[in-house]
Amino acid sequence: MELDLTQFLTVKTIAQAIENGPKVNTPIKNRLFGDARTWPLPAIPLSEVNKITRNVPVVRRGTQSHAFHTGGLDNMTIEPQGFDVSSPLTATELNNMKLLPRRSVQEMVNTYLYAHQEVIKLSTEALCAQAMTGRITYPMKDDSGNMLDVYEVEYGAPQRLDVTTAWTATSKPTDIFSHLTAMQKVLSEGGWGGNLHIFAGKKAYDLLMGTINLNAKNNAIVVQIGKDRSSLGQFSFELIATGYTDLNSGNFVSSVPDNEIVMVDLGAPIKLWYCALDDLQANLQPLPFWANPIRTQDPSGIKIKSMSKPIPAPALKAICWSKVV
Repeated sequence: MELDLTQFLTVKTIAQAIENGPKVNTPIKNRLFGDARTWPLPAIPLSEVNKITRNVPVVRRGTQSHAFHTGGLDNMTIEPQGFDVSSPLTATELNNMKLLPRRSVQEMVNTYLYAHQEVIKLSTEALCAQAMTGRITYPMKDDSGNMLDVYEVEYGAPQRLDVTTAWTATSKPTDIFSHLTAMQKVLSEGGWGGNLHIFAGKKAYDLLMGTINLNAKNNAIVVQIGKDRSSLGQFSFELIATGYTDLNSGNFVSSVPDNEIVMVDLGAPIKLWYCALDDLQANLQPLPFWANPIRTQDPSGIKIKSMSKPIPAPALKAICWSKVV
């Protein structure tokens, strides 16, 4: 009797695997793109990705309602290219699994789901990090299995305000603080700046922490040092030491370059959309994660295929980069 893996890959079991899955360090995705939404189609309108939701006026009783434009289904769309990963199970392995109790089979299936979730989360983090720069340029595998194509999404340009004089260990705390307030002004002029946070590369972070130590001598600026993040005046900041692998060169790419900082309004409508999956077993639904067993030949077996189709939506006017070192 054949072992039917579909009974171990249901909506319920996959949801439980997601809940109990690996906790992956994805600070950009979690902190900035934590507002996850679903879109019922395989392509999403550019207007929806770039949409900025703000307050609306009250309307005098008895007068016409306020026209609220949601973006709609315009002609300019982004067609996300999703992540598809698979792991093979040979007929021999499936025969051995038949000897196990149901719970043990589910645990074995879950090990594959956990591994797939981890790589998809890390890959989504890479897309989110690139989206913050205004452009996604990510390797895309073609039909032959080669990564010759490039998946590109152009959002536009975020804000940028580089320093005129590079920060050093001897920079005055007031000069560094002055540059941060200048970045705040850039964001404020675009309508943002209410809930600011700074993500810093390694060198920039070290200099910010050095500024806190220098400032402690004269207490010119209120500072606070925490486990995960610290603050200089009204600006909280944290180190971003994570990144992703360039799949073509094999080199590590920092989400935030060592010599840069990026100031973001955490209250901006920065979202992570999940578009409809091209899969009948998933009912063509926009699920953040789904998995199927697929029969294979030579060697005979089954591969567990997992998929996700995320598309980050950055609010570029609420993001300001700065090269400081």
